[in-house]
Amino acid sequence: MTTTTRVRWTTADFDDLSWHDNAIHGFRIVEVEHGAGDLVFDIDHILAWQQEGSTFRFSVAPAFLRFTGTHDLQMTIDYVACSAGLQPPQIETIEREEVMFPNGHRGLRWRILLNWPAGEFSFFADGFEMALWGRTVGGGQSIAPSRRVPRDPTSS
Repeated sequence: MTTTTRVRWTTADFDDLSWHDNAIHGFRIVEVEHGAGDLVFDIDHILAWQQEGSTFRFSVAPAFLRFTGTHDLQMTIDYVACSAGLQPPQIETIEREEVMFPNGHRGLRWRILLNWPAGEFSFFADGFEMALWGRTVGGGQSIAPSRRVPRDPTSS
């Protein structure tokens, strides 16, 4: 299984990253100046997928995914339609789009699409940084709650 020694990524790394099937354990809004905020997700980031016969093994580490200068947040998560218990949602993909506003200002619109349950987070943000905050674990796609004791995401 491939492992990584890298522990931090930024917006410049966007095209090289995938968040498919990353579990979201929580999110936090950190107020900053001028009405914007930092939107911080506590996720299980899948670093590597390794096929073993007809199954996969994963290398997973807890991480904070922080979007900086965030505004215009919209979110929908529909647990009713999937008729399931309340479990951490999983990311399908993260999309970004450069938008030109009528005043000539450019901005980045981000969409975090969920594959389970149905839903998404949509917002504008200047960019992101992601930092691993714990040990890498091998096995399933997510880390058991008993093995996750997050730090304060504002310190990452």
